[in-house]
Amino acid sequence: MNKPFYEKQTPVHDLKMTLYGWEGSITSPLSEFDIAVSARDGSEDYVQKCAAAFLDMEDALLEKLLRATAAFALDHAAEGGLYDEELDCEFTEDSPLRDILKFVCPVRLVIQPPKMYDEEEAPAAFVLEFNCDLDPDGMEWAVRDGEAVYVGEYFGCDPWEYYPGEDNYLNQP
Repeated sequence: MNKPFYEKQTPVHDLKMTLYGWEGSITSPLSEFDIAVSARDGSEDYVQKCAAAFLDMEDALLEKLLRATAAFALDHAAEGGLYDEELDCEFTEDSPLRDILKFVCPVRLVIQPPKMYDEEEAPAAFVLEFNCDLDPDGMEWAVRDGEAVYVGEYFGCDPWEYYPGEDNYLNQP
């Protein structure tokens, strides 16, 4: 029987318990920079499990998250799409989805242990926070058990909750 990814190697580098909880960093294919990892509570194993789930996201899930991110970005951009003069690149409705990552930068993976489950049996859940010039608060993704839960403006969402409103860009057509 094959071991899960997080049991073969630890995806979070330099994970340590601090006064504020677990802290470390992770190398992500979504960014050229390492992303901070934090968790106020929970076990080291659960933090590693959730980080591995982030790294092992299915292509369909990543596409759904990127599509909602693009909708958020274009909704907050000036007419005609996004343009970065410094990078001399633009993003429009016709651009490849992955190009939206030139305009939003993932900065922190937040692990929130389950409220209703034992950690060993709990599905992986996490929030990925982004810096972006389009919204002063930034934006975030929430994922639970391999399913997208929220994409939109940053407000410190919880991956264990549901977000049925129109502020969740996953709910937009």
